[in-house]
Amino acid sequence: MDFSPDRVSFFVNPDFREMAGDKHAIIDPATLETVGYSAVATEAEIDATLTVANEAQAEWKRLDAKSRAKHLHAVDRFVDLLAERTRKLRTGNGMAESEIGPVVSEAARAKVMRLVDDAVANGAKAVAGGRVPPSRNVGWFYEPTILTGVTPEMAICREECFGPVAAICRVSDFDEAIRLANDSPFGLGASVFTTDLEEAMEAAERLEAGMVWINNPLIDNDALPFGGWKASGLGRELGRQGLDAFRRSKMVVIDHKPTIQGRWYPYPDSWFPKHGGRKHV
Repeated sequence: MDFSPDRVSFFVNPDFREMAGDKHAIIDPATLETVGYSAVATEAEIDATLTVANEAQAEWKRLDAKSRAKHLHAVDRFVDLLAERTRKLRTGNGMAESEIGPVVSEAARAKVMRLVDDAVANGAKAVAGGRVPPSRNVGWFYEPTILTGVTPEMAICREECFGPVAAICRVSDFDEAIRLANDSPFGLGASVFTTDLEEAMEAAERLEAGMVWINNPLIDNDALPFGGWKASGLGRELGRQGLDAFRRSKMVVIDHKPTIQGRWYPYPDSWFPKHGGRKHV
């Protein structure tokens, strides 16, 4: 059977276009979600317990989407609460009582371990996780990990991790949080936790990400376009934009009472300049 689809949709590594050899020829017609890091910003006034609950959901439900965090104030309390909640998570078979399953392959876990080890070697601290769970030595499991003392130049902030790692950077103010969040080749999604509506709207405007959640992360809806900016994707899935990507437009004109039109050839002599030219009304 000859199968020649008009368009395909990929969920792939950000290096897919380079690995394929021709970063331009292969992506049309195609929709790419190439995952990548995302930023999380919080501010001091919002309830820390609520923020941590939201953050934990964002971090550990979609490991690709919420691995990089920027926090404005009260970082120590936030980290303590997040670590406490993270240690309660169960790692194991997805069909059993667990929240954290394995990563996709041995190579994927090796990359997670490399990025975490590199961060620790360069001054970061693993306040939770940072190891293969002792009780899970079969399968590609890795404990949900929280890194503090992370700086933007570390590899964990520059490469796609695709594993259960939250890398936390301290910032001095809102503008620095936005700047560091945008200082990335990726831009899939971003979450903001704040009680300041003006700050929330400004963050939504300035964050360079295809999706932004305010105070309630990872809400999806089939009517909303799903996809990223920069190296985190090409095109959209879901929503009208996603449907339109799989459609081809066609113009059709039907004259239900065909007759000879005055604008058809041959033109009357009066239309030419030497006879005064065509008069438009």
